[in-house]
Amino acid sequence: TDRMMRDDGWRLLSIGRHIERLATLSGAMASGFKTGAVFDDNGFSAIVAMFDSTITFHAQYQQRRDLDALLDLLVLSQDNPRSLSWVIKSLKNRLLKLHGTEPEGEKSLAASLPALIGRLLDASQTLNAQQLLTGFDACKTSAFSLSDQISQRYFSHASSASQSLSV
Repeated sequence: TDRMMRDDGWRLLSIGRHIERLATLSGAMASGFKTGAVFDDNGFSAIVAMFDSTITFHAQYQQRRDLDALLDLLVLSQDNPRSLSWVIKSLKNRLLKLHGTEPEGEKSLAASLPALIGRLLDASQTLNAQQLLTGFDACKTSAFSLSDQISQRYFSHASSASQSLSV
């Protein structure tokens, strides 16, 4: 992606990558909490590795294996490009930059994304496992919903065989 023009095609490609990352990583965090893997050393390491943040985690937190450090780096960090907050923020920025095609206000595709960060922040501060699960599930659901909305807005779909381009 280094030498690509930063046009709407590139933005849609990048948005797709961020949507996929948001759904995958929020699903991984939800699974980690549902199974209790985040409380086990091996499961903890696996979650950090899945977020491609092992080196960053060890550099910032040395040998800590507590939930605060995990949530700080993988959910709330604005500096880690693999954290859920960073992915949501970047996704919002990409959506807002679509050249002249994104309406303002309630119909904006980016309108619901800041609420996701707030929800994750609230749950992370209280360390409430059920609220965290709800937040991770909301991220995953929002990612799939956003994907569907983008598809409906930017791509044409034939509804009957008579309109199909295939022979």
